[in-house]
Amino acid sequence: MGTLRGTGTVSANGGGNEVGGAGGRIGITYGALGGGGDNLNSLSNVTVFGGSGSWSPGSAGTIVMRQHAQTYGDLYIDDNKSGSTSTRWTPLTRVGYGTIQAVSSNEFSTDQKVALLPGGLVGLTVNPNLDQTEVFTVSGNTATSITVDVSGGTMLTDVASIGDTYAAVHVYDNVFFRRGGFLVLGDVLHVTSNMVVAQFGGVTHFDASTVMESRLQLLAERLQISSNSSINVIGRGYLGGEHSPNINFNSGRTLNNATGSSQRSGGSYGGLGGAGGGTPNPVYGTATNPAALGSGGSRGGSDSWAGGDGGGWIRILAGSLDLDGVITADGSAGGGDGAGGGSGGTIYIETGGLTGNGTIRANGGGNEVAGGGGRVAVYYPSGSSNTNGMTMVSAGGSGSWVSGSAGTVYLDDTYAWTGLPGIGGGGAGGGGGTKEFLGIVLFGHDKAGLKAITWDEGGSGKSEGGVYLIEFSPVLPGTNWMPMGGPVTGVTTKVTPPEDRKGYFRVRKP
Repeated sequence: MGTLRGTGTVSANGGGNEVGGAGGRIGITYGALGGGGDNLNSLSNVTVFGGSGSWSPGSAGTIVMRQHAQTYGDLYIDDNKSGSTSTRWTPLTRVGYGTIQAVSSNEFSTDQKVALLPGGLVGLTVNPNLDQTEVFTVSGNTATSITVDVSGGTMLTDVASIGDTYAAVHVYDNVFFRRGGFLVLGDVLHVTSNMVVAQFGGVTHFDASTVMESRLQLLAERLQISSNSSINVIGRGYLGGEHSPNINFNSGRTLNNATGSSQRSGGSYGGLGGAGGGTPNPVYGTATNPAALGSGGSRGGSDSWAGGDGGGWIRILAGSLDLDGVITADGSAGGGDGAGGGSGGTIYIETGGLTGNGTIRANGGGNEVAGGGGRVAVYYPSGSSNTNGMTMVSAGGSGSWVSGSAGTVYLDDTYAWTGLPGIGGGGAGGGGGTKEFLGIVLFGHDKAGLKAITWDEGGSGKSEGGVYLIEFSPVLPGTNWMPMGGPVTGVTTKVTPPEDRKGYFRVRKP
């Protein structure tokens, strides 16, 4: 198509009545857009609204508008709401953060924690190992396996192994929210230019279950969140006791979905949950590189009082972040009779410039026995930032029986942003900037060569490129050495690592 112009409508809305149908999908490729009054009402007449329903509405679908000069196109999330965020989220096709069970040159087996529609993933981009940046196009899938196109010469086995974490990578030039659009993520979202969350827009991630953990992983060159909009993962973390599907389970869930806070206690993460008769789970993670869901609180004195869920997990890498709205990973409140509130979750941000008057918050859930605060870590350069009007907090929840303790807020305004990683990057150990090398490390390798992950005294990981010298010792020589904890293969080292993996190692810059 050449120029897209006119005053008409393009729609694929869901049907209504009692139970609404979901909106469909619209994709339009065009050369140019007409001028004012001749551009489909600034594209607002292109709609995929969810169908209204007196029992339950459907969610909005997706619109992708791609000009010929663009690589990926612009995604629009729009559900025709005025003055509020939609109550029904719009999902992008989900692969989920899973663990490879088996892998060949062009196929890997999933962990089956996310239900896959056979053939439903064709055309998606997937990263089979989030600790590296190689991505593949899905050519087919079953309910339990994903096949990819390897015609480019790189095989899955070149970059991924059993146990690696995979996910889809959804890539767009721009993402725009209109009229209360509400997006839910279960995989990586990479925006090469602008992401504008406005007009009561909202972004969240899928809820955790008793077997599945989710997160919100967002990379954007420029991220803007308006005063009426949010990135909100309140209560998306580990489940509270007796909170479905954690039924017939008195305790809340905690790290790795293990048994957590016992009856009448709040969830813990950065801060300790309140103890109203039970024992809260221990705190976990690090202040400088938080990377986990918040913990659920326990049930109350009877199974009719569910505990609150922990806060979710947000990881943002952005060339610039203009925040006038809210980024929150609060825990949710517990029920009555001493049920515990969930702890706050994780908010981790790396940005080349932080401005605005908004709020970054990971508080514990309240009510009677409150949850502990979560963990917030923000890396930004002071020279291109202005945080004077911003609130950053990770408070313990307020409880009428007992409150939770505060979590952690770590701010580094000396951070040097060096740009977004490539498509498929920004994984659990990947960032866009440069941080101090502290000497204690865990390392891995890929076909591009050695990559090191620096660790501070508390054990928080940070990816850092460059050339490193790996040294091994059968005895502990001194400080800044770590015990061997995994296989060491395919790397060139000063001293050959012990075959039985016993001893100590360090990595340093030569």
